[in-house]
Amino acid sequence: MAVTIQRAHARDLNLVKPLWKAMVKAYADMSEGVWAVHEPREAWGRRHQEYLTWANDASGVVFIAVDTATEESVGYAALHFIESGPAFDFGESFAELESLVVAPDRQGEGIGGQLLAACRKEMTRREITVCTTTTVTRNAGAMRLLERHGFVPFMTRFLQRVDDDE
Repeated sequence: MAVTIQRAHARDLNLVKPLWKAMVKAYADMSEGVWAVHEPREAWGRRHQEYLTWANDASGVVFIAVDTATEESVGYAALHFIESGPAFDFGESFAELESLVVAPDRQGEGIGGQLLAACRKEMTRREITVCTTTTVTRNAGAMRLLERHGFVPFMTRFLQRVDDDE
């Protein structure tokens, strides 16, 4: 089934809500209760506000993959543009791939790759040369996809509970 990749406007952001909620549920499953995950409705409220801000001030962009036959959203990618920090010279700014989601029943069709291609085109247009992202280490499928599309492991985020009795 064919998809088209569309740039989302603020009015389109609710189209990605079910995909975001599915991703948050997957995070909860991968966490296996070790780390707390926001309830999907609260998580969406937080993310939706960020997407609106990015859309309104041009500090980010969301691309939606739409099935051409059903007109349903089957995936999306969100980029946030950030000023480079003091340590690494990533140019004037770099992109953070904040979200990349493909509906579970549509994974393996190349939709993630098409979304990444749209992101790359936008970064090229903005003369951004570095894109970063994070994913849960248990998300092997996402890690394979990212590596196939040129992402390489560089930094590792460590987590520690400071409220444990140990």
